[in-house]
Amino acid sequence: MANTNDLQHTFDTFLRRLRIIHLALMAGLVFLGFLAYSLQRSPLADFPVGNQVLVYLVPVTALAGYFGGIAGFRKLMGSLDKAKDLHLKLMRYQSASLLQYACLEAPALLAFFAYIQ
Repeated sequence: MANTNDLQHTFDTFLRRLRIIHLALMAGLVFLGFLAYSLQRSPLADFPVGNQVLVYLVPVTALAGYFGGIAGFRKLMGSLDKAKDLHLKLMRYQSASLLQYACLEAPALLAFFAYIQ
């Protein structure tokens, strides 16, 4: 059986790595948001005049990304066996978390693209 100190160190390292990935993704979105805001001639958050499909596509993809990320996370985590070791469970959790982050990141990037247009 593995030493509990080694398991705690492994788990702490894993959570630190996952936290850094999440913060890097969020920092990228904040940077893109600042860039999108600063590139606009008149930075207002209002509906554009005319028939633009992105106005309707952004909320739909945001909802699909949110609920799709939750469903993908649950599907990946639901298929774990209780007999598997900690390393395999942590890798599956990391994959599920990255899938959920990606499902949230894509609609955010689309929203920045729609705002710049």
